[in-house]
Amino acid sequence: MKNCLQGNWLRLVLGCLVVGMAVASSGAAPVRVALWATTLNADSEKYLDVAVAELTARGGIELVERQAIRRVLDEQSQALQQDSSGVAVGKLLRADVIGVLETTPDGKEAGGFAVLDTAAGVSYWNQGLESSGVEEVAREIVRGVTAALEKHGRAGSLSTVCMLGARNAEFPRNMDVFCEMVAYLLDRRLVENPSVTTLDRRRLETVIAENRLPGVEDKSGALLPSLRLVELDFRRGASEEEIKVLARVTDAGGALIAQPEVTGPKDAVALVEKLQAALADVLHTTPQAARGDRAAEAKRFRTQGKILWERGLQVQAIQSLDAAYALDPGTPEDITVYVDILIERASGWVREKDSVQALEFMRRALDVETAHQVWHSNAGGDYNDKMISAMGKCKRLLLDEGGSRDEFHELRQRYKSILGLTTDPAETSRVGFQQSLRTCYDGVPSYYSADASPYLQFRVTPARSLCMDSSEFYGILNARLEAWFKREADPAQPHDAGIVVTLNGLCGMAYQYVWDNRGWIPFDDSYVRGLRDIAARFQAHPRLVVRLEGLYFSQLIDACLQGRGGPVVDPDARRSACERNLEMALAGTSDPATPPGDIPVLYELAARMAVDSRGNLDLASQKEWTAAHLHRIAMTMFDHHHISGTILLMIEHMQVDFERYRKPLLWRLKAVQNDRTYQRYNLSRRDLKDLLRALPAATIPHAAALPREGRMEVMWQTPAPKDWRNRLVGLHIENERFLYAYSGYMSDFDRTRNPKIGIHRIDLANGRMEKLGQIQVNLCWPEKFFNLHSGCPGEFIEDSVCTDTTLWLATSGDGLYGIPLAAGGGEPLHIGMADGLPHDNVHSVLPVGDDLYIGCGQDGSEGYLVRYDPDDQSFHVLVSTLRASPECPLDSLPNGFHLQKMVHDEARNRLLLMVNSHQEESRGALWEYRLEDGGFRSLLEMGWPASTSTYWRSPARGAGSARHATRRKSNSSARCCPRRSCSRSRTGISPSESPRCCARTSASTATCSRTCAAWRTSACSNTCATPSTCPRGCPASSWRSTPSASTWTSIPTSTPWSPTASSPARGCSTACPM
Repeated sequence: MKNCLQGNWLRLVLGCLVVGMAVASSGAAPVRVALWATTLNADSEKYLDVAVAELTARGGIELVERQAIRRVLDEQSQALQQDSSGVAVGKLLRADVIGVLETTPDGKEAGGFAVLDTAAGVSYWNQGLESSGVEEVAREIVRGVTAALEKHGRAGSLSTVCMLGARNAEFPRNMDVFCEMVAYLLDRRLVENPSVTTLDRRRLETVIAENRLPGVEDKSGALLPSLRLVELDFRRGASEEEIKVLARVTDAGGALIAQPEVTGPKDAVALVEKLQAALADVLHTTPQAARGDRAAEAKRFRTQGKILWERGLQVQAIQSLDAAYALDPGTPEDITVYVDILIERASGWVREKDSVQALEFMRRALDVETAHQVWHSNAGGDYNDKMISAMGKCKRLLLDEGGSRDEFHELRQRYKSILGLTTDPAETSRVGFQQSLRTCYDGVPSYYSADASPYLQFRVTPARSLCMDSSEFYGILNARLEAWFKREADPAQPHDAGIVVTLNGLCGMAYQYVWDNRGWIPFDDSYVRGLRDIAARFQAHPRLVVRLEGLYFSQLIDACLQGRGGPVVDPDARRSACERNLEMALAGTSDPATPPGDIPVLYELAARMAVDSRGNLDLASQKEWTAAHLHRIAMTMFDHHHISGTILLMIEHMQVDFERYRKPLLWRLKAVQNDRTYQRYNLSRRDLKDLLRALPAATIPHAAALPREGRMEVMWQTPAPKDWRNRLVGLHIENERFLYAYSGYMSDFDRTRNPKIGIHRIDLANGRMEKLGQIQVNLCWPEKFFNLHSGCPGEFIEDSVCTDTTLWLATSGDGLYGIPLAAGGGEPLHIGMADGLPHDNVHSVLPVGDDLYIGCGQDGSEGYLVRYDPDDQSFHVLVSTLRASPECPLDSLPNGFHLQKMVHDEARNRLLLMVNSHQEESRGALWEYRLEDGGFRSLLEMGWPASTSTYWRSPARGAGSARHATRRKSNSSARCCPRRSCSRSRTGISPSESPRCCARTSASTATCSRTCAAWRTSACSNTCATPSTCPRGCPASSWRSTPSASTWTSIPTSTPWSPTASSPARGCSTACPM
């Protein structure tokens, strides 16, 4: 049961479908069976519906009242928190047997089914599912329940086994996983025996203590006489290939009963089959036949493992995947998934700063990969290889804290060898290189490998993480360059133009930000000397194209150092050097000694010199200078009877002046497009056709005749506008009078820790700027929020708003800041998780009266709306998508939400909330929050057609302690319904259609099953075709037929319900019998 029942009990409760099933036997009381799904929705319910139909057809079926179930769960919620397995839930429901269907969080796939006894917690059935088809899953559910009931009927004659685990007595620690895998497989095989039940070892500790639950009769004492505890002891056999296993069997008191012994090779499945046969005599059971189809059994474990992983049950998932791999490694795709999960688990251990566990999972992943020559996803990738990331961070961890350094060095050397990062040029990478459709550097569109030069095969980013210092790094690089230079010296060999990938990787933009948590080698003087040495070797090469690449590399180094605060290169000197190099490249294109294959690369290098703008040149003159030189390169190209598609496409993408530069080139291209004396490079017929389409069909008006654009005036700029390190991170206009601007200066590139962000206010009338102050954020915002240098969405300051005294800043990761507006107003105020805010990722903020309304939460997983009282510094959570029992409609949004903006509508005393939910079918919705009574209403939904709005009413502020009601977990009947409204019109639902529609309505009593007549008429009129779709037992008088609408309409018999202490039970207008 350990791999199926380790989810949070609340998730089980909310996702359950309970069916009481009485199986008649002669003179015996009926057996009550509860069927549960870990996630209940339309997708998962289909499995259970088919299974229930099949089981019902066999007779003795009784439905349990849902109101009674929920009442028991509410009353015993505190006690149930002590048991996460679901056994206590079954006892309180007075079910004899519980079946659990393991599904993905979205309910679309099923991975396993387990059945256990509620009295003692023993497992009757535990199987993975080979298929997620509805019929197949339902068939497995029926098969499991049938087998479980057969065992339940013979409970007194069964043997119960608790597998205590495996002890690796004589082998190295890397055998621990194999030993545990054998124990896990044996446990799963034993439960299939008709004469055996199993008990989870974690359950053993609570089997006696469960009688502490109120109202539960303890029956676990009957289990102890038949209980057998099994522990496996692994030792060396007579030969190196042989393993000896001792199965120590004791009773509940620890007295030894038997200790059978088996021997065999290192084959988990073979050992398990021998252990089954040996234990059969001890347990007085019939040995089971050996499995014939290992692949089918492995597929069941593999499916179950993937489902468990998606549900966050990592330990159980890896156990299942280990078992699947032991049975049958599977396809290369199966192996990749398995290794990916092992590496992901290693990354988790690194985040938890446990280097020992992290290294163990890395070793396991490398063992599997090496054995099958199948590699994990993105292996060798520059920034998306999770093995590289884990090793780099583990390196930092070991350098800081010590630990298993020898093991780490062994693993990194193994992976370096796999990637070909060795001093032997003949040792190439066993991992393929990722190909890119078009890798572009300096605006020059060229086709290269995305990872590294195909001949040099030196992956720069992985080498940075796997090498310990620059000496090791350059030792590998220079050894491989030696062979590369020899190859390039032969003009008959095609030039390796992909070397530009390596050169840019060595000192390109990516390495300007040195984040020590990556484990990269330091960008220090030793590293820079290595760069200069390599550039000198390139420039001394006899081949022109290689020499030019060395000159280009030198410019990259100068720009990189200048960007890091190093020496500033004189712009005029830089421009002169670019012109000299450009002329050298163009001269080489007409030199007969130049190898023909080098010509297109020379044009590309000339273009790189033309676009070099790394010297702080004036942008306007630089653009004109670049356009003029690109035009000259293209004209020289035509003069030499060459046509380079790279140059022509580059000119198009650079958007140079059409009339002056591009148009003459296109006319010349059109004139020679069919001339066979012209050599084409990187220009397809399609590209040629697309280029010529830009030629006008008629005369275009002269530029002077076009209307002039309005004059733009710079009123304010960042404190250092020419320094790209100064970043603008937010803007805010207040009352069309002031512009608030927030900018940060990244001065320390080695760490960029705790940067300061300046707060500036600009008077829009006169452009006068004053600095209000600055904040020092508590995280590395250039590292955490990549939008600052790589274009990801979002800003560090997501929202800002002013009161009379304070400017409030909502940050994406560092909570809320309050900046005093008055001179001498004091230090900025910070509000974050340490103060009680649910999350530091703040989406929006809005002051209303003396309170602050704050939207926050991790995008993709949670969402909160919080009211903050500055006077007593208290937080009142109005919305939380993590509530197990939703208390408002927004609580029910899966995967949380992003509260994009809030507006105070004073005339209607409400807040308007722009909510972006994280659902595939939804983009956003406009909600109303009424300040008077705390009610929510959906006004506009933009992901699907607008529908009838639904209401939810909370207690008014004047009623008792309603203002502070959100501080505690409410046990009242306040509930919200599923988030959607029926997409059909209120009067257009037929009696046969409306139950289906009800399942998707936001106020559906059929779906909520907590309320009945208490729902407002406007919300209920489109939900129920008959009163039977509402909770059973509610007064029939609360419903009446509306013939003209062909629907049933809820007629409240009292005032609209609100969850106060005086409300009738379960929110109905009159008490509903449960």
